[in-house]
Amino acid sequence: MGIEIVFRDQERDILLSACIPQSSVMTATQAEATTLWKAVKMCDELQMGEVELEGDALCIVKALSNKLTTKSIKTQIHDGDIDSANAVFNEALDKGLKPSIVLYNTLVKGLSQHGLILQALQLMNEMSENGCKPNIWTYNLVINGLCKMGCVLDAFNLMNDAIAKGYVPDIFTFNTLIDGCSKQMKLDDALEIVNRMWSEGVTPDVITYNTVLNGLCKAAKSRDVMDTFNAMIQKGCVPNIITYNIVVESLCKARKVSEAFKMSFVPSTK
Repeated sequence: MGIEIVFRDQERDILLSACIPQSSVMTATQAEATTLWKAVKMCDELQMGEVELEGDALCIVKALSNKLTTKSIKTQIHDGDIDSANAVFNEALDKGLKPSIVLYNTLVKGLSQHGLILQALQLMNEMSENGCKPNIWTYNLVINGLCKMGCVLDAFNLMNDAIAKGYVPDIFTFNTLIDGCSKQMKLDDALEIVNRMWSEGVTPDVITYNTVLNGLCKAAKSRDVMDTFNAMIQKGCVPNIITYNIVVESLCKARKVSEAFKMSFVPSTK
């Protein structure tokens, strides 16, 4: 069983016919996608503007176009060439491609990682205008970029803006903000976010607590480390080896060697 793709000209004569296995449509390899893409581009180059895609061909070509464009942009971003990534994206738009959420998020991620936050925010606005609504992951990518730049307050404001628009922050949103606060030694803010997570219905995980504990340890706040560690256990979050290492280090810094020695023998489950 397969899906036949037929290209016809204005006079209904067949220009190209191909059959792709049904199972390959959603998992097309790069080679298969490239072959079909070249066929479509060949029709463009021959200026056959009225070429029709029959059956499922149109949706397949669109899907593969998104995949290929996304892959190309990922490659450019990986190489640090944001200008080329933008050029690939804009060229695809000029040719009528309707970007998927995955494609948009790929470019948003690249822009955010390279500190081009204004461009990332502008792209988010364009997404809605082009009928592709951002999702919480889109916001998370920009929030992460802001935190890495040290703009934690702006990251907070962006999260609140997302909430005002009806988006629900997830564990990644909060963990990113906690990491940003901890790296700037804004530990009271980090602890406040943990409390806010509970009120927002998001359960802090071991990464959440380890991030806070690590910040408290670096700030030599041994008492707060133990209070947070005990609260973690009371809330049912199971510590892992990283947790215990942080707590032991904190106790050693506080010259509580005997307590640290006892803690080092407490078995972790992960």
